[in-house]
Amino acid sequence: MADPLFEIMKKELTSYYSQMGTIFRNGIFLVLFGALTIYQLTQVVARYGPTAQIIAAGLDVLLALAAFFPVNMAGGISVMAFPVERDQKTLEHLLSLPLSDRQIFLGKFIAAAIAGIAGMALMYVVIFGFITLNYSITPSAILSDGSLDLMAFAICPMLVILLILVTVIVSSRVSARETYIVNIFSVFVLMGLNIAVSTLNIDTMMFNTALAILLVPAILVSYVIGTRTFNRESLIKNL
Repeated sequence: MADPLFEIMKKELTSYYSQMGTIFRNGIFLVLFGALTIYQLTQVVARYGPTAQIIAAGLDVLLALAAFFPVNMAGGISVMAFPVERDQKTLEHLLSLPLSDRQIFLGKFIAAAIAGIAGMALMYVVIFGFITLNYSITPSAILSDGSLDLMAFAICPMLVILLILVTVIVSSRVSARETYIVNIFSVFVLMGLNIAVSTLNIDTMMFNTALAILLVPAILVSYVIGTRTFNRESLIKNL
């Protein structure tokens, strides 16, 4: 099972990220969302002071918005997972391969998820690199905050995976144009989360814990829906 999955993943990643336009666009989005997050963080620091605790509290709110970059970075694969196969007339070949429906779906999803997690890592490098260079505060000092650890290493990755998974599910059923609606929805989800954390008078540790707990079944349910409802017959009908 691993070999066919690997081949699909490799094809998706190399065919998409071998294009200079894709690399250039993702570079622009990295700078844009990195700069936006850093600007907002500097406003927090200017008001409350450059301490590890203040920066951790600020990132606890801002990382949810920064998570749009990895979702966008994976978007080219997740949004176009199946529509591009239709447009390039390669879907019939894909479906004729000795692969199960589950293998085809997982190959597309895992490729997009890899791109998304890589994007998340890049965003962290930019943000924590800026903090280290400008405030002489190490990432380990900032990440000693349990609430931020949950946000950075559980909630944000799970949000990215969930949104990518939902996008791949939708792309197997509709056109590329309709799939982009999911990306727009993703923006509102992440912005809403950012606003909720920053405006509601609630304990962030409690909020993050509850959110992390809710995201686990959401991912599992989406995974089950995706792997069990995807079938090549429905794709063939849309050719």
